Amino acid sequence: RPYTFSVLSALAAVTERLGLAATINSTFNEPYDVARQFATLDHLSAGRAAWNVVTSWDTFTGENFRRGGYLPRERRYQHAGEFLATAQQIWDAASGRPPRVDVDVEDFSVHGTVDAPAPVHGRPVILQAGDSDEGRDLAAREADAVFTRHGGWEAGQAFTADMRRRAAAAG
Repeated sequence: RPYTFSVLSALAAVTERLGLAATINSTFNEPYDVARQFATLDHLSAGRAAWNVVTSWDTFTGENFRRGGYLPRERRYQHAGEFLATAQQIWDAASGRPPRVDVDVEDFSVHGTVDAPAPVHGRPVILQAGDSDEGRDLAAREADAVFTRHGGWEAGQAFTADMRRRAAAAG
């Protein structure tokens, strides 16, 4: 499959009204690199970038990255939340507020200034699709839009009510 950011950057050059959403894994990537790539895509597309934040559980994917293995289920969404918070600090630093990033968490450390353009709206649109309790909590705290597998009317209403409750609880 072609590299996501290359394809979306090419599409940004020949479109004006399409949102450009990339599904990028928070489990096996680094926040500094991902945040810079999204900041660049957002800049090139005049604010049309979106990030579908996914986590991974499978050993096969993990073995293709330097960490190997995978994160235990109970850590995946904690890691994703820390990843997103760090990415936001990177985007803020790209905007000059504050001028540098200083993050130390269990899985990564980011320190210094940022050499990336500032995202047009402060960050790309954040999408999330997790349907576990942890995934829904992450979506309620962080996402601008949520994918759901609940296509029936009653299941969709129950999902919407649950997400509204979680979003309100998350502030």
